[in-house]
Amino acid sequence: MSRPPVRVDKGFLFEKENYLKLGQLVLGLASLAFAVGCYPNAVFQHCEARPYSWNQLFVACCANGFFAFFTLIFTIAHLCSLHDVYYHFNFPILEKLYASMATVMYLIGFCVLFASVVTSPFVPQWLFIISFNLATFGFYGYDAYLRWTCEYTF
Repeated sequence: MSRPPVRVDKGFLFEKENYLKLGQLVLGLASLAFAVGCYPNAVFQHCEARPYSWNQLFVACCANGFFAFFTLIFTIAHLCSLHDVYYHFNFPILEKLYASMATVMYLIGFCVLFASVVTSPFVPQWLFIISFNLATFGFYGYDAYLRWTCEYTF
């Protein structure tokens, strides 16, 4: 049984749904950078790249790092047209479940982050991590909404 070869999809940037995927990737990496470097804490009132609590590790590793990595994998898979090569994986269903799981996890991560902000003195730099996590949650939520309502053609 022969399969189509792995090839670079020349129309990757011409499909509107891939802009959403690239936005998720950029915002996820920015959220990860701020979760590592500028997490709200009661010890220091400035940004410092050091672990303070399990909440920070949860937000950085479980929410931001995990989903930024797998969004990068899915982006590369779309760029190389792997969904045409490997037929035994149903990429639309896999991405539908992935977007839903990412939305739920970013919501939980945002709640944990919000609890960390409330329990520590407020510093304006922490608005960056809050806004990037909220924007990433919005991008994944919009992606999950489009995938579950079968309106994925913009």
